[in-house]
Amino acid sequence: DLVANIVGWVYLMTRKHFQIGDRIQVDTHIGDVIDIGVQSFTVMEIGNWVDADQSTGRLIEIPLSNILTKPLANYSKGFSYIWHEIPLMVTFESDWRKAKILLEKILVAYQKPKQDAIHAAMRNAKRSTMVSYSKLTPVVYTRIQSNGIQLTLRFMCEIRQRRNAEQDIIEQVLDSLLKDPSIYLAYPTKRIYRNPEDQPQPTHPVSLA
Repeated sequence: DLVANIVGWVYLMTRKHFQIGDRIQVDTHIGDVIDIGVQSFTVMEIGNWVDADQSTGRLIEIPLSNILTKPLANYSKGFSYIWHEIPLMVTFESDWRKAKILLEKILVAYQKPKQDAIHAAMRNAKRSTMVSYSKLTPVVYTRIQSNGIQLTLRFMCEIRQRRNAEQDIIEQVLDSLLKDPSIYLAYPTKRIYRNPEDQPQPTHPVSLA
């Protein structure tokens, strides 16, 4: 273990996979690097029982041999923004096209002040890595689910601002959609029929093959 840790330190110093201040994930541990020694490195843990990549307050010391054998992800290296997605469900009776337009307007307004910085970060990333996105603007995707129509908001945010970004956007979404009588947010429900005659009848003929 001692030799493996020293080899890991040499490997890290030569390849520069991460440095102090980077947000990384090694195996199942995610955190911000606050110290690098010859035998191990220390991260301030994020996630775990805390939602949306916020700090738990725990310090985790990880042997450097782990970077030789475990998957390593660096949030900070290469491109300083990450994609984030927020799924939203509306009922089948809702005007989903109108809801999608409202959501797209919210995302565009949110990301517009950051757009120049995002493009600058992408240009810097292209110089040192193969990171490249053909589209950096936010988008809303549509999918049919069993309990409604899912509209997924996809946008870019700063690495350490995921929770704040989600909160800002969700609050704007609630203010916008809840005022519109043609849009209803979907949630799990149950329907109980006591008598056969209470059951809804099909509005169109049903043919059985």
